[in-house]
Amino acid sequence: MNYSSQVHWARVKRSHYYYPSIDLALNLSNMGMADGFAEEMEARVQDAFGEREILGGGTTANSDGNRMAGHYWLRNPDLLPKGAIRGEIEAAIDQVRSFAGDGHSGRIQGQAGIIRDSLLIGIAGAACELQFPVHSIGNPCTDEIKPFFFDNADPYGMYRALQTTGHELNQTLCIVGFKSGATETRNGMLNAQPPEYDAGLNFGIQLEAITHQDSELAYFATEESWIEWLQMWDLAKGRTSESLVV
Repeated sequence: MNYSSQVHWARVKRSHYYYPSIDLALNLSNMGMADGFAEEMEARVQDAFGEREILGGGTTANSDGNRMAGHYWLRNPDLLPKGAIRGEIEAAIDQVRSFAGDGHSGRIQGQAGIIRDSLLIGIAGAACELQFPVHSIGNPCTDEIKPFFFDNADPYGMYRALQTTGHELNQTLCIVGFKSGATETRNGMLNAQPPEYDAGLNFGIQLEAITHQDSELAYFATEESWIEWLQMWDLAKGRTSESLVV
């Protein structure tokens, strides 16, 4: 090992961190940070931790919308200071687990049999936010229900998703997730709606809504007797959060 390699190896060792509680290893040696960078940033980092604690206590984070913010509440409702909302999130977690179990067990079925594919509608231009975790942990060769996505800002992409769906839409669970349930969501939903719907068949048994309690989408899903309705919250800014419902 030459001198430069020895210096680099020493930097690798200094810059290596391991967090056994979550089995995560992180090495910063190739990030181009000068020695002493962490010490220089210590005060700013502590300030950020302090601001996070304030947010976690339920302070108003969005003055325009007069709402709190905290994705981590969706992962751990016990951190949420508001008891009533905590109960809603805990109930939603149970609802998601139950619904997913019903889908995989075959208790939920489409018009032509068990659910083979899922199609997420209503995520506008934020498709990658959900595609990334799904593609990271999924396996198209072994997934029992294969996921597909609509980027509602991409008409050709919607057409391509429908063409590559492995099964007919009558065996596809369509998940419509949007805060208001208008605009892009409606466009995507109409594109996914099969011709059989106009012939009088019940497409609603394959539709699930993820939206606010008083949104247009919640009202529409109730009126059309969709198979399931799951709640999202402004306070958690969870429109596309893989932490919980979506």
